[in-house]
Formats: sequence, structure tokens, C-alpha cells
Amino acid sequence: MRRIMVIVVLLLSGCLVQENVPKITVAVENPPENLIVSDIFDISIILTNEGDAPALNVKLESNIPALLTFEYETIDKIEEGFTKEVKATIEAVDILKEKREFDTVEAVIKVKYFDSEGDQKTAKTSFKFTLRKPDVNIEKVEAGLLPGKVTASENEKVPISVYVKNEEDRRMENLYIVFCSEYEHVTVYRLDMEEVGNCYEYAITDVLWFNDLLAKGFTMEASLPMGASQVSFVLQIKLVWRTEGYEVILDAKELKVEIGT
Repeated sequence: MRRIMVIVVLLLSGCLVQENVPKITVAVENPPENLIVSDIFDISIILTNEGDAPALNVKLESNIPALLTFEYETIDKIEEGFTKEVKATIEAVDILKEKREFDTVEAVIKVKYFDSEGDQKTAKTSFKFTLRKPDVNIEKVEAGLLPGKVTASENEKVPISVYVKNEEDRRMENLYIVFCSEYEHVTVYRLDMEEVGNCYEYAITDVLWFNDLLAKGFTMEASLPMGASQVSFVLQIKLVWRTEGYEVILDAKELKVEIGT
């Protein structure tokens, strides 16, 4: 009997039932399941005030600073019973710059807001997606008579053909073929190639669509160090995706090269 009386008193005093309080729920429409590094993905975040008072100074944030770019991060007010849609953009490369690895990403969206008394409340939701490399590969490299090996004379012009295949179901751009070697007396050339350090880079200007197989031809030429009659070295061929100074190696092959007199 005494317990019932205590509950009645608490109910009458408002200690158990809070009125005029906002309550925000958060939902994400069609979140991504997987993204490749070149993807830019738009989502909609749905904020609904299921309480019986306005939610004030509503602010959105994510657990990874580079994860989401919100259409706007702060909403002055969401009235009771009303829903607000906020657009947001995910740029996969920005996440990769911060995480530095391809992995499963958990995106947490937190919403902070206040009631009319100045008390802060929070709501959140989350979703997961996989961040991965695009499936674009060096299908094969043709040079010399034996696969993966070149034997040539000093300063002989050796043709090299590199075949790139796009197995992603979308267009791919910003691709580069890069030749690198620790051996300093080797040159790889064709039109529009650029020498960067001990590497030679070629920007693929073609757009690769799904199942496209692109062939590009290059010429390699190597000389011998003074007094040497033979030298062996490795020429690495990399397929790189690059944007704004950030790059991802998608695939790599090696050629073993022997140069003699």
C-alpha cells in the first residue's frame, strides 16, 4: 500500500512522466554496402522528433571526421511530430586518407540536441560498409620471348605492351601505368610520359568501362655501367589510381631484365 502511494506521488509530481520533452530518432536511407576508392556516394539522413516538444540546436556529427560531409551540420529547431531530411556525401578516398587501410568501416551518426530547459540529449544510428580497391588489373605484360623475362643488348630498344582490364561494373578514370627500377641506367618512354625520381609514369587518358581491355605500348632501353659486360635488374610495372596527390596501387607486375654486350 505504501509503495502504491509513493508511485502515485511521483506520478503527480512529474518525476516518472516527463512531458514537453523532444525525442529525436535517426535513420539512414539506402546506406552503401561497399565502396571503391573512387566512389562518391550520397545518402539521406532522416531526423524525426517523436517527442512532444521542439528539439533545439540540433547538431550532426560522425565518428570519423572525414566520413561524411553534411548538407548542413546544425538545425535550429525540429518541431514535435516533424521530420527533417539531411543530405550527406561520403567520399571514399577521404576515408582512406584517414584510415590508411581497406577494411570494413562502421559509420556512426550522432545527433545532439537540446530541450527548452537547456538539457542536452543525444541520438545515434550506425551502418557498416566495405571500403575496397577497384577491380582493375594488369591483365598481362608482353616483352621479350619468355614471360616475365627480357634479354637484350645494350641500348637495344625493347617493346613492352601492358594490358589493363577493368572488371568493375562502372567507369574508371585517373589511372596511371608506372615503371620503376632501382637500376639507374634504364629508360622507359613513349609520348606523354613523365620521369619522376627513378620511375616513369604514363597517365591513361582513356575511360575504361566494364570489361574493357586496354593495351598500351612502351619502349625500354638500358645501358651498361662503365666496364661491365652484363647486368641484371628488375623492372616493376604498377597500375595506380591517383587523385589530389593520393594514390593506390591496384596491381603490379615484374620483369626480370638481363642486358649484355
